Amino acid sequence: LLSVGISVPIYWIGNFVSDMMLFLTSLTFLAIVSEAFQVQLIVNNRGAFTLLMFGYFFAAQSFVYCISFLFNTVILARQQTPVYFMVGTFGAPYIIEYTLGAYVQSDNFATYLSLRHALELSLIHI
Repeated sequence: LLSVGISVPIYWIGNFVSDMMLFLTSLTFLAIVSEAFQVQLIVNNRGAFTLLMFGYFFAAQSFVYCISFLFNTVILARQQTPVYFMVGTFGAPYIIEYTLGAYVQSDNFATYLSLRHALELSLIHI
């Protein structure tokens, strides 16, 4: 970066702004399609949906930044990231249920129910 004359903060701010522009373009198209087809869940809750999408943007940006250190090449990242995403998205609930389900087999059934209830409450607020 310094060889081209760009400071590190300017590079990262430019990268963030360009990602935000791409995201806003996608969000605009999503809003247009939602209005055109009258998707009631989105049309009736525009403010909450927009807030949810911006929260997703910041979460995805943070996730991509953190996971970028796991890969040495771009090709390796493109091959393995979908696998990590699918395991994390679809596998995590089953892993949590399996570990909490171990309490059902033991005498700690009340502990299992309280942990399951706490997990359900935390997922509701996400």
